[in-house]
Amino acid sequence: MTQERRHSRRRTVAKRFGIQLVHQRRFIAAHGINISEGGLCLRVEEELQVRSLVRLQFTPEKVSAASPLTCVGRVAWVIQRLDLRPMPPFLFDVGIEFVDPPATVRQLLGRHGVDAAAAKEALPKARVLEVATVRGREFVPRLTRVTTASPPWHLIVTVDGVPCFSGHYPSERATLKAWAQFKRDQMRR
Repeated sequence: MTQERRHSRRRTVAKRFGIQLVHQRRFIAAHGINISEGGLCLRVEEELQVRSLVRLQFTPEKVSAASPLTCVGRVAWVIQRLDLRPMPPFLFDVGIEFVDPPATVRQLLGRHGVDAAAAKEALPKARVLEVATVRGREFVPRLTRVTTASPPWHLIVTVDGVPCFSGHYPSERATLKAWAQFKRDQMRR
């Protein structure tokens, strides 16, 4: 079973503030997936390098601030989402950890319930599935059910401790079918 490395639980990004990603002095369109006091997950149309630094800008929707709140983040992981688009531009889920966020950003996250709500959420129940070995590489699946998410079933597949596939499904049966299809696809390559 893959060891969970998060120090704080994640919560779906509220629509109460906008998030922009600046990488190498240019804006990249980003859609927020989830957030915690330690970092966030964004969906972008551009592959970012793991361990590269980015600048995040948070804009509260109800506050007419002249400038957004900013902080630095480090790209922790990247997963190409082939399950969402069959042709380019592909989507990528990107995990970003906050690097010493200023107090104003921590206050913004706290005001919008990130810390308080995360503490109240129950930990998702994980189910260990059989590891698949294809051409000497071990693909480790992890199936979780998060009752606060829609769809609630989440499949994450890692290889060498790094996520290589992630998908959300409406039922456990659909998730198990996706895992079986993933294994078949890996064997065909």
